[in-house]
Amino acid sequence: MTRNLNYLVLVLCLLLAGSRAKAQDVRLRVVLDPASFAGPTYNAMQNVADQVAGVVEELIPGTPLGNTTEVFCFAPPLGWGHTPITLAGEPQTGEPTASARYPVRIALSRSVLPSDWERFAFQLAHELAHVRMDPRFDNDILETFAVAVSFEVLDRMGYARYLQAAIQSLIAPLPSEIRVALANGSWDNVNLYLKQRRQYHERHPFDYSLAAAGAVLIRATHVLPWNRLSGIGLKNQCPSRADPPRFQFCSLDESALPEFLPVFWLLGRATPGEPTPQGIIAGGD
Repeated sequence: MTRNLNYLVLVLCLLLAGSRAKAQDVRLRVVLDPASFAGPTYNAMQNVADQVAGVVEELIPGTPLGNTTEVFCFAPPLGWGHTPITLAGEPQTGEPTASARYPVRIALSRSVLPSDWERFAFQLAHELAHVRMDPRFDNDILETFAVAVSFEVLDRMGYARYLQAAIQSLIAPLPSEIRVALANGSWDNVNLYLKQRRQYHERHPFDYSLAAAGAVLIRATHVLPWNRLSGIGLKNQCPSRADPPRFQFCSLDESALPEFLPVFWLLGRATPGEPTPQGIIAGGD
């Protein structure tokens, strides 16, 4: 009897261990469209996609939208529309036939073809950040976080030269004194500029010069809690809707995200009379 009981316990332990392993093995996976990425570089591009997904998952652990673990990635024909972009819900006109099997898809710019590894990693990381944060919502802060994730992924993958080139390209429209402040680590000046441009950025969330400046700032000051970004898009002030579409623009409910207060403050979100959190900016003027 004792032997049988011990055997039963052993079997149960093995079953539990197996189910635990399966849960841990469920990872964010990017499925490249064979038609878009057709050619001898397909396997290499898929390998880069796997690396990007791994870094994003390491940065932002959590359950993807609707428990989705596979994200379909394609490069649409020229003139299809704005790319890169993350799409959720029913496929749009012009998407590949295979899109119907995936609730979440990413359309990248054709500029990544056939084998621009760095640009591919940069665009994919940005969009996977939206997947993790919830692709149905967007605003200037979420765009800034997605840019920060793309910078971090490039850094961790060893694409340092491309990272610096991307930053310089994105911040090029900014005033020269702000570009100098970013280069010199004068974070107080960058913070003040973002405060001055707050309302403009809220109205123009795709101003990536401001998003990049914010991303550089919060990465340099190490205030962004990467592992709390999962599902952050749901903490918003959108009108209540059962299944909102992609690109429903609405502000984050900052009161529901107290752990992000230092981040919001650095990005110029402080309200009049609000005390400055101590010890946030290091190495400033």
